[in-house]
Amino acid sequence: MDNARTALIIGGGPAGLSAAYELQRLGWDGRIVIAEQNDKVGGISRTVTRGKHRTDLGGHRLFSKNKEICDIWDELMPVQGAPSFDDKLLNRKLDWPAGGPDPEQTDVVRLLRPRMSRIYFRKHLFYYPLGRKLDFLKALRFDECISILWSYLKVLISPREVKSLEDFYVNHFGYKLYSLFFEYYTEKLWGIHPSKLEPDFGVQRVRGVSIMGVLRDMIIKTLHVANKQNVETSLIDQYTYPKYGIGQLWETMVEKMVAKGAELNLNTKVKEIIVRNHRVVSAVIEDANGDEHAIEPETVLSSMPIPELFAAIRSEERPQEIFDLASRLRHRAFLQVSVLSNGMKLKNTAEGSGINGIIPDSWLYIQDRGVRMGRITIQNNWSPYLLADPEHTVMMGVEYFCDENDEFWNEDDSVLCQLAVGELEKLGVISRDQVLDSFVTRVPKAYPCYDTSYRRMNELVDYLQTIDNLYCIGRNGQHRYNNMDHSMMTGLLAARHIQGQLDSKRVIWNVNAEAAYHEESSESKK
Repeated sequence: MDNARTALIIGGGPAGLSAAYELQRLGWDGRIVIAEQNDKVGGISRTVTRGKHRTDLGGHRLFSKNKEICDIWDELMPVQGAPSFDDKLLNRKLDWPAGGPDPEQTDVVRLLRPRMSRIYFRKHLFYYPLGRKLDFLKALRFDECISILWSYLKVLISPREVKSLEDFYVNHFGYKLYSLFFEYYTEKLWGIHPSKLEPDFGVQRVRGVSIMGVLRDMIIKTLHVANKQNVETSLIDQYTYPKYGIGQLWETMVEKMVAKGAELNLNTKVKEIIVRNHRVVSAVIEDANGDEHAIEPETVLSSMPIPELFAAIRSEERPQEIFDLASRLRHRAFLQVSVLSNGMKLKNTAEGSGINGIIPDSWLYIQDRGVRMGRITIQNNWSPYLLADPEHTVMMGVEYFCDENDEFWNEDDSVLCQLAVGELEKLGVISRDQVLDSFVTRVPKAYPCYDTSYRRMNELVDYLQTIDNLYCIGRNGQHRYNNMDHSMMTGLLAARHIQGQLDSKRVIWNVNAEAAYHEESSESKK
């Protein structure tokens, strides 16, 4: 490779691509080389194609309280009169050809979608976040309701010292509600009981959501009080979404960057990162053909998982204790079984309906202890353009959590598909004879785990900060359970530091670490 002034970006997910996009915007005058180990960009927020259908991994709504992020989305995918969810575009008969939706049928790039996510528990659907409309009470016994109220009053009077994720949840919801709705799901997600997990996950993912917060939000909406600035992300009512799935956002970004000279290398791995005198001096890259190349980057932006980054670093200044600590950081893997059916059996109990009359939910959180699945994504309700025939078919992403290369991860695809269909039937979502197709997508290292090793994360950060031209960005690059907009912001800030617009690299690590980070300046546009 030509070793002209080069920025090497490891990973083509939201953080890496945003960093490259910002470097170009700020006038980087050298090469930008993106090394992505998968065959598609987007990381965990990508779109998978199967025949005439598209399916997203988990769904990633376009909503942020940060105006800079919203502006980038608007720049890449302008909302050209985007229809609201009750617009005729989504309710009328869609006259699409057999090959799928006609891209010329409408100029809409992003759709404005209603935010509806509910919990499925005891054969009932409840609004999420739990308690948003207090409808969960209808599935509880009278003594359980009294116990919920009493346990919540107890923590209001005498809150727990927050040493674990369990303590965090109990302080927000009381022990009874936590044990009914959060304990099992959290253990299913992480493979560890909440009492053994660090509280940081709760701080970042359900910040501000509590019984009192939910009641406050209900009162504000009932009185029609304009308070968009302080509405929690978990309580939003709508969001925008790319017409052809979240992958369309990243493909559009890449197209613009490559046209300006950025180099995208798919199926490419960074094998070694050589560090001397506190700087990365070279890196070894393995391309799609298995050939290795050396590159001498001026700067490196890494979104690769922290354990893999430390494993790749070659340095004489190598504190063994720190490197051993990095190797012990854990991740949970994500496995999605996409199931295409000709309808749903689950009856709608909400106002409004989804495409073709199905339930309107984006997600269903499955709290039933009799099944292994964690969540169901209903693709039609994110965008009907994901399917070739959204009027007569439904695509569901059935999500499972496991450890990479454990028995479940290595199970045969046909067995996993049978399991997902069987559990959907058991829950009353569909019947087996409605299934038209199913397939499996595996995502390794999807969720950075906040276990005991994470307690010493600051030591790893301190070491990484000593490497002057190395920037760690994104969910895996910082081992932090970031939302997509958080990951994008780490990439933007890294690019700005490289271009001399920020004095300290430390600010990059502060994204999603402080409660008010994304609430400092602007009300949401999305």
